[in-house]
Amino acid sequence: MTRPAKLRCSSDRPWVRLDDAVAIVGITEFAQEQHGDVMYLQLPTIGEVVRAGDPIGVIQFFKSTSDLIAPVDGVVVEVNDAVRRVPPAVNRAPHGDGWLVRLQVDGAGPSSELLDTAGYDAPVAGQAE
Repeated sequence: MTRPAKLRCSSDRPWVRLDDAVAIVGITEFAQEQHGDVMYLQLPTIGEVVRAGDPIGVIQFFKSTSDLIAPVDGVVVEVNDAVRRVPPAVNRAPHGDGWLVRLQVDGAGPSSELLDTAGYDAPVAGQAE
């Protein structure tokens, strides 16, 4: 599994990368490998206020359906219409062009509950076996 070092992950399987005060959110490669191809996405609307830990959308995989959980507090400033139109595009580049939403965050930044790459990989490695 390849994941850029700048990503932070939550135990619910979304990742987040901060670019100044904007958090880019997607699903991890591990999640999409475990659940299969992404078949449908329901994403939040621009301007929606989201809170860390709350569902902000729905991801229908080939094998299951799951809530998309906000990894940080923020306001939705953009949704990835390309993956909304063609959901399997998430599987081709889950940590790149397959991002889902961009959130404007306050100065607090990501929660300390988010895991860095090493912290996320340790428990995930046990689940993949």
